[in-house]
Order: sequence, then structure tokens, then C-alpha cells
Amino acid sequence: MENKKKPKPNNTTKPVNNRGGWILKHLIIFGKFVGHLIMGTGMFAALLFFGGILNKLVHWAAPIIGDSTFSDLMIDVERFILYADITFICWWAVYSVYKAIKEMHHD
Repeated sequence: MENKKKPKPNNTTKPVNNRGGWILKHLIIFGKFVGHLIMGTGMFAALLFFGGILNKLVHWAAPIIGDSTFSDLMIDVERFILYADITFICWWAVYSVYKAIKEMHHD
């Protein structure tokens, strides 16, 4: 009896009959990518909503409190939340693209 090893298939070539599986895999990855972006957009909207509520609260409470340093501090906090939100959504989008590309190339 001879022990012949079968050659391992090359990862760069796909069998012709497995084309449907390859497309299905990439559609699943695309679905995960879109879901990841939708989650990021939802978190962006939630933080933006919180910043808007904080803005309305500051405009409502500033005349009652009568302290300009409080108003200035709260405006800075609003601005920080907005910039952090923008930074977060940009990072989330780049990370989603990186994750999807990494998963597509990982066979």
C-alpha cells in the first residue's frame, strides 16, 4: 500500500462548483458590515439627541441660574459631545470597513 498525500488546494483558486458558496459568504459579510454601520449610526443619533437635549436644557436653565460661567461650561460640554460624536462615527465607519475587508480576505 502506498501512502500518497493529496496536494492541498491553493487558497487563491476556487473550485468552479463552489462559486455560489463564495458569493454567499461575501453577502453574509456585507450584511454584517451594513449591520455594523447601522449600529454605529444609531449610537451617533443617540449621542446627537443627548447633545440636543443638553443644548435645550442650557438655554432654558441659563436665565434661571444667571451665571455666565455655567452657560459657558455647558456650551463647552455640548461642543465636546458633538466633536466626540463625529470622531466616534468616523472611527466606527473606518473600523467597519477594515473588519469587513479583513473578513473577506480571510479564507
